[in-house]
Parts: sequence; structure tokens; C-alpha cells
Amino acid sequence: VHPTKAYKLNNSGLLSTAGSTPVVVNSSQNNGIGGYSELEPTEAPGILTFSDTTTGQNTLFYQSQPFIGYPHVQGMYPKNFKFNNLTALFMIATLRATLGKRKWDYSNKLNRAIVIETQIQLPVKPGTDEVNYTEDDIDWAYMESYIHELEESYIHELDAYLKETGLDDYTLTDDEREVLEREPVFKEFEVGALFDVTQGRRLKKSDFEDGGIPFVMASSRNNGVVAHLSNPVTTNENFITADILGNVFYHDGFVGFGDDNCGLKLKNGKESETIYLYLVGVLSGFKSIASYGNKLRGKWYQEQLIQLPIKSGTDEVNYTEDDIDWDYMDVYARVMEKQVIADVVDYKNEVIAMTKKLVKK
Repeated sequence: VHPTKAYKLNNSGLLSTAGSTPVVVNSSQNNGIGGYSELEPTEAPGILTFSDTTTGQNTLFYQSQPFIGYPHVQGMYPKNFKFNNLTALFMIATLRATLGKRKWDYSNKLNRAIVIETQIQLPVKPGTDEVNYTEDDIDWAYMESYIHELEESYIHELDAYLKETGLDDYTLTDDEREVLEREPVFKEFEVGALFDVTQGRRLKKSDFEDGGIPFVMASSRNNGVVAHLSNPVTTNENFITADILGNVFYHDGFVGFGDDNCGLKLKNGKESETIYLYLVGVLSGFKSIASYGNKLRGKWYQEQLIQLPIKSGTDEVNYTEDDIDWDYMDVYARVMEKQVIADVVDYKNEVIAMTKKLVKK
């Protein structure tokens, strides 16, 4: 276990939109990949990586491709064996379960000294002496078959879910194809003219009381929901929340929100989930200018201009909110959903085929 090799460059010199070499950074998301570079890899594939400066065991990932290291990214290099995707997943799950029993933060960081001394439980081959055993007795074949079975189980669950919910029907209709081929005209509209904007009520975490109301704060995860409360809070239903950092989410049910969020509900009474999801995509564009020094509050959102499609044949100079093409937004969002589902189904079918092929070996 030792640091990965890193270039002595800042991000502007390291990362590139045209790059294809993964750069593994101090992150618990996207397999630790923070971007791509045009530079040559510094690390060969087949190792585990983790960060010694952020969120502990959640930064553990398997790197199956050549990559570039980053400061504070540690590598776990196999000594007498080679990882594959299956054994690496088993090992990561074991390490996370063991290391997750401790609380990690910026004052108590997971480092390589701790990892080296960590004891983990792994399966041994049948018939192994349970007292006198060595690393040679580890049952790698069992790990592979175990992950195979889990993968196959989850894929079949996904297949059943898609059928039950009707999401397996992802073929575009003629009308939907027509939408993709259209080039609508977009015009600016003031957020406050389209939405009733409500600022949330202040509530400190120390005052939280457990309950059944999903409560939204400034967060990019879990649709912004951080707790379920019984406190009296600002609530709404079938609406959008937008927080001070530009995170925007649609909520199809009853939700409460704090003062670092505002609620946006359409004035025209349209309750379509797909329209709201389209609008989430539009409003999310403000995230690029948000920061702790530039917090986006309800009054700010209310005064902003957003671009929306207008109906075909509308006067492009003299137009009003009545000319917004809500039908286009509705269909466009459904088309995007179908395309994502198609990608998921294609992936699912590939994994099922590969799993069957591997299981037969």
C-alpha cells in the first residue's frame, strides 16, 4: 500500500475535455474519477485505490483501466495474486464493512498505516486447516461465484421491475421522434411570472424531531432529503425545490424544506411530472454560478430569466406565458427518459449475457 504516482500539475494542466486517461482523485463518487487527461497513465490497471484525506472507506474503488494518480490517492497493489472485477468487488465490500465501523473525518483520516494493519475476513478453500492457514488458502473461486450470483440476482430483479412498471417499453413513437427532429424557438421568461416561489423556514439540525415529513436542505444527494421530521416546517406537494447552492429537485409528494431552500410551484396548475423534470433541467443551469459566497435564495430565483420553447407560429417579438409550448416539454422529457431506459436495458442485456457465459465456465 503506497501513494499512486501523480503529475506535479494543477488541474488546468492535468485535466482536458479531449482527454481519455482517467484521473483518480479524492472522491467517493464515479469510481474516484474526477476527470480525464491527455497525458500518459502513471498507473497500471488491477489495483484498489482510496483517498487518505476525505471520506474514508467510501473512496475505495477498483481501477480496471490504466489511470493517472492524484495527491493523497493511495494504491493497494496485490502481492501474490491478481484482481479481476469480481474478486475486487468482493474485497472492496469486505474492506468497506470492516473500515466502516470507525468514524472518519478531516481530523481522523483513513491512512495507509491503518489500512495495512486492518484485518479482514475472507473465505478459505474447503478442507483448509482452520488454525494453520495461509494466504494461499484464500478461496478466490468462491468470491467470484458469490459476486456472479449477486449480479445475476440483481439483474433479474431489474428486469422484473422494468416489466412491472412498464419501463421496458422504451420504443419511441412517431410523435416522439418528430419532437427529436424539431428545432423549437426558445424565448426568455421570468421565473417569478411562472412560479409561486416560497422561501423555507429556518430550522437547526439540533432541533430536529423524528417524524414522517421528508425534509430538504442544501444537498446534492437523495433528492435533497436529509431527514424525516415532525417539526412544523414549510411544506408543499408536487413542486420543485432549489437551494442556495443551485441543487434543484422535483418532488412528486409532500415535502418540507428549510431556509436554505425555496419551493417553486407552477402558477398555471400543470401537475405533469415530465414538465417539472424538464424545468428542473433548465433551473439546474444556475448551479454553475452558485457558491457559499453567492447563495441563491428565493428572491434571487424569482427574478431570473429562463429560456423555454414557444409554440410553432408564435410571434417571436410579442409573446406571453400563454405561448409556452408545454406539450413539447412534456414529450421531450418522456423521450429523454426512454433513451436512458434504453441504455439501462442494453446494459442489463449485456450483463445477463456475460453472466450466463461466465457461469457456464
